[in-house]
Amino acid sequence: MKKILISIILLLAAGLPVQAQVTVGGDTPPQDFSVLEILSNEKGGLRLPQLTAEERQTLEDSDEFQAEKTGLALGLTIFNMTTDCMETWNGAQWISLCGGPTINLSCGTASMSVISGVKVTKDNTFSIPYSGMKGGSIVLTDNQPLGTATNGLTIVANGAQTLNEGTGTINIKVTGTPTATSVKDNIDVSYTIANQTCIVVVTIYKCPGYMAVGGEYTVLPSALDAKGYLSYATREQTFSQISPKFKATGKDVCFYKTDVLNSSGTSALQIWAPVKGGCANGYQGANSYIDAEHRSMGWRVPTIVELGALQSIHSTLSTQDISAPGTVNLHSNFYWSSNESSSTVKWTWDYAFHFAYRFDRAGNYYTRCVKTF
Repeated sequence: MKKILISIILLLAAGLPVQAQVTVGGDTPPQDFSVLEILSNEKGGLRLPQLTAEERQTLEDSDEFQAEKTGLALGLTIFNMTTDCMETWNGAQWISLCGGPTINLSCGTASMSVISGVKVTKDNTFSIPYSGMKGGSIVLTDNQPLGTATNGLTIVANGAQTLNEGTGTINIKVTGTPTATSVKDNIDVSYTIANQTCIVVVTIYKCPGYMAVGGEYTVLPSALDAKGYLSYATREQTFSQISPKFKATGKDVCFYKTDVLNSSGTSALQIWAPVKGGCANGYQGANSYIDAEHRSMGWRVPTIVELGALQSIHSTLSTQDISAPGTVNLHSNFYWSSNESSSTVKWTWDYAFHFAYRFDRAGNYYTRCVKTF
């Protein structure tokens, strides 16, 4: 390859007088702004060095080229016989004069699920194969944006990488903090490489669990006794008996995806004492109430009516369309509520027998935290 370039230079130099500006093929002086002009009304044009992509790479890898790649090699021009395009070296890569590199991305069906308001930090990387790339390489820097933001999410390059001609793989990742406009949004986040645009399908859940639309219920002040307790003469109350003591606020309630989990990762039965603080903090001792990335969202213990309203679907929460991935069904057993019957007795909901039941705070029952939207 070096011989080809040197031969052209010697050929031009051999028949030219030593002067600053030269015309080849005629006696007309070159323009003031031109160093070399080639005139021909009958013959062809200038034939550049003809290199395949492999030969071009050999030239680029040579010691002489590397020593001057940001100096005297700037502007070096060849005809790439692999891509059938003129290419010029710009100090970092070969720039095609055919309109830039072209690529064939195997977009596939990349998809992921995220929670609104929670920064994306995991399960957000993808490797996308490509083939048939022509017109030069593409250099990507780490975190280089490859598209515009959609609902707070942007696709960027996952690590510094060079996409070379032919076949290869591009590594991308989805970054940002997503925002949902409804309980569940399906959006397309696009990215563009050279001439082709692909998408990652992202499902944004407003709730990291099951969203009970319009499901917030608060107790009526008039339903409480003089000491502020929700007391009844009998210890069992059906939903139709206890629900009139509450009012619907119209707000949505998110039931977290799991019960309180112990250190072994299974649902924990526990006394009342740690429950209120556990939901608020997201953990209590070795028990995890809420995963770390969701703890700042503001959680609480559900009211007895909020629990009872899920009676018909408590065993199918995981299959509900608006349930986020990882949502686990409620047990057919007792769950703590935030409502009190006395200073030592709390109301629980029993999904096995479909009623509210009073129990001493020292009893051991399940807990599922909620958040109001």
